Amino acid sequence: MKKICPICDRIYLGKKNQKYCSIKCGTKSPNHYIVYEDEKAKEKRLEQYKKTISNRKGRNYIVGKVKIVCKECGKTVKKYRDHTVPKFCSRKCWIEDLKKHPHLPNLTKGINCGFQKGNTFWRINGNNKYKKGWLKLGKNKYWYDSSFEREAMKMMFMEKIKFMRDFKVNLGKSIMFIDFYLPKYNKFVEAKGYFRKDSKRKVIKFEKLYNQRIDIIQAQYTKDFCIKFKNYLNNLKENKNNE
Repeated sequence: MKKICPICDRIYLGKKNQKYCSIKCGTKSPNHYIVYEDEKAKEKRLEQYKKTISNRKGRNYIVGKVKIVCKECGKTVKKYRDHTVPKFCSRKCWIEDLKKHPHLPNLTKGINCGFQKGNTFWRINGNNKYKKGWLKLGKNKYWYDSSFEREAMKMMFMEKIKFMRDFKVNLGKSIMFIDFYLPKYNKFVEAKGYFRKDSKRKVIKFEKLYNQRIDIIQAQYTKDFCIKFKNYLNNLKENKNNE
C-alpha cells in the first residue's frame, strides 16, 4: 500500500498498520516517548511488574509474601500466596500430614507421594501436564482420564463394589460417556474437577430423556475428592442395608 509519512512527508510502500516510513521517523513522533515523574514512573513499573507476575502465577496471585504458621511443625515462615494461603512450610510437613489420612489409598507412595492436584499428574521433570493411562485392578485393566477417576476406581475395588467404566448413552444427536455405572445400586456417577457448560447440558438432557439421576462428585483437589467419594460409598451401603 502507498502511504505518506506524517513526519517527513515521504511516499512509501508499507503494510496496513505501518504509520511511518522508517524507525527514525517513528522515534521522532510525539507519542513515542512518554516521560513520567519519579512517583508516576514507580507506579507504572509496579503495575507492569504485577501484570507479568499475574501472567506467570495466575490471576489470583498476590505480590509479596505472607506469614504463615505450619500446620505440622508449628514454624512461622514467609511464603508466596496464590489463590489459597499455604498451610505447610515444606514438602516434608505436607507428606507427614498426608500420612494421617488412612482412607486415602496409596497416598504416601511413589515419587510424588501418589498425590495429584486436580486432574493433573506431577511428573519427574516438575512440569504439570495432563496425563491419561491404564490402571490394573485384579485381572482387569481400566482406562482413566484424570486422577479423580483413578482414585475412585481404586476405592471401589477395595470396597468390592462392581462398576462399569465409560457407560455409553445415546442422546439423539450426541453421545455421552458416563464415568461409572454401579449395577448393584443402579447409580450413575460422574467424577468432576472443572464442570464445563457442554457437560452440564448433557447431564440435564440425560436426566430428562431417561428419568434417571447422575450423581456428580466434584472437587478441586484429589484429596478432597477422595473424602467426598468415600462418604458417598458409605451412604450407598447404609441405604442398601436399611432397605
